Amino acid sequence: MSKLIFLIATTLIANIACDTCDFASHPTYGRGSCVQSAWCPNSLYVSGLCESKPASVKCCYSNGQSTSLPSVCTSRVKLSQYTAISVLNANGITVSSSGNCATRTNPKCTALDQINCRSIAELVNYKRSSGCAVIMTGGSETGHSSGTYSHWTGYKIDIGLNSCHSSYIRSRFTYAGKRGDGADLYKDARGNTWALEGNHWDILFP
Repeated sequence: MSKLIFLIATTLIANIACDTCDFASHPTYGRGSCVQSAWCPNSLYVSGLCESKPASVKCCYSNGQSTSLPSVCTSRVKLSQYTAISVLNANGITVSSSGNCATRTNPKCTALDQINCRSIAELVNYKRSSGCAVIMTGGSETGHSSGTYSHWTGYKIDIGLNSCHSSYIRSRFTYAGKRGDGADLYKDARGNTWALEGNHWDILFP
């Protein structure tokens, strides 16, 4: 009986345990957030404080930058790399890149610096509404088509394909024909346009 109680207690403790980064405060930089080291600005992080995460995830410190969206969050409001990744991380959205980096001028990276606040807010809203796993594969980095409403200007985000996205978007959004390059277009009720490209959804958040 005592062994059973011990096992139950151990299981409960394990389930409620959190990473040191969640509650520890750095003497200079304050509270941190568990994110991939490649997306931590200025490599301002400490290893070993995100115990439940892979080794590549570090406790990243903001150096005074916000970890949440501002009260006024429009397409005119730009976010820092740290603020954007903190918001995505808090909402279970993963960021991925072929180069495992976040530099805006490198097309192999997935950058978040200078992305529009509304773009991040709308992606979070979609994640909550759809319940789908979201992996962001394109942000404000170079290498995409140019224009006023482009990735570089912060209006566009790419996410990887999965069956949940396909089912949700096709059943909930309005089909809007094909883009000039042949990509199927869907429009949601919030004014966003979703283009089905070869291996991802290209989303415009105007």
